Amino acid sequence: MNFKEIVNNRNKSTLFFFFLIIFFIFSGCSSSYKYYRDYEYIKNFYSFKIISNPLEKKYDNEQINQIRQNIAQLAIQSIGLKSFIADSRSFLYDCSGFVFYIFYKCGIDLTSYIVDQTPLGGVHQLYLIAKNYFSISEISFNIADVIIFNNTYDRNKNGKEDDLFTHVAIITEIKDDGTIVFVHKSNSGVQKGYMNLLKNDSHIIDDDTINSYLKDSGDKGLASYLFNTFATFFR
Repeated sequence: MNFKEIVNNRNKSTLFFFFLIIFFIFSGCSSSYKYYRDYEYIKNFYSFKIISNPLEKKYDNEQINQIRQNIAQLAIQSIGLKSFIADSRSFLYDCSGFVFYIFYKCGIDLTSYIVDQTPLGGVHQLYLIAKNYFSISEISFNIADVIIFNNTYDRNKNGKEDDLFTHVAIITEIKDDGTIVFVHKSNSGVQKGYMNLLKNDSHIIDDDTINSYLKDSGDKGLASYLFNTFATFFR
């Protein structure tokens, strides 16, 4: 092999490594873009940073009970609130943003548990967080747990009762007759609501509201009729 052939081979090797580096650079950019694209909606929608491996705080039963009380109290104090901002951090002014905001104010950052499957929005996100990291139940609940509802509005505008995970509220009190008092962000703002699954076909009994209307559609608009599940964010 003469000197000219050696130079040519060296040039070919240099070009090969150059194109190999370019390939990896663009491959990396492509992967980064995919990650950015997949999470862009969630980041803009909730205004938070994605954390893939949440650091869990360990609480004993006494601490959990105190946090539950704090969440219920803060939710009640937030009735009439016009925005959800804490530590210069803004949360979406809707029912799910209200839950993220209240828990964050009480020291629990639910956004750190974000699940990358949100075809149905923020309420679905809360459901997935509870299902994947904590628990859900149709019969067990406590104050500071949340209630998830279906069909509170016609999200897909097809005129059918097939809209899952459309509303969420925080439980603040449980009355002796089984009526659950909750606070939620409705179309009218942050306010109280009521649900009684033991008397699910009644709106008012003895002048007391036991099931609030969450939409205008007769008995089908009652909270008890629209109930999906309870979700807890405590172990």
